[in-house]
Amino acid sequence: MKKIKRILADFIDFWLCFIPGFCLSTLLQPKPYIYADIINIFLVIFPFVVSITLWVYKDTILKNRSIGKKIMGLYIYDCNNEILQDKNILIQRNFYMLWLCSLSCFLIVTCNQSVGDQKYHTFVSHRIN
Repeated sequence: MKKIKRILADFIDFWLCFIPGFCLSTLLQPKPYIYADIINIFLVIFPFVVSITLWVYKDTILKNRSIGKKIMGLYIYDCNNEILQDKNILIQRNFYMLWLCSLSCFLIVTCNQSVGDQKYHTFVSHRIN
């Protein structure tokens, strides 16, 4: 059950982080022969950068957890069973999860930890207290 909630939380976060990028990409469609090439490159890359930035910073939004984790009632803990407060570790674990996404999804399903969780010795669970 915990794995399903974790996957659903990541699914919610994915859509909340990447919908703004999809909307921006449709609004900022490059127009050949109207804009210079450098502007067209910016219009293609900018929505992608916005989505990636939202994903990496997602756990720093609501008191060290993402919107999906809040909806599912999950928290991020360190190796001492305390709620993780270090924003740098939260950002770094999301960065690892983003770039190793398929491996991270496999690890969440098999052992309930992402690549970032294993590297930074964290875990996601319901409130322990």
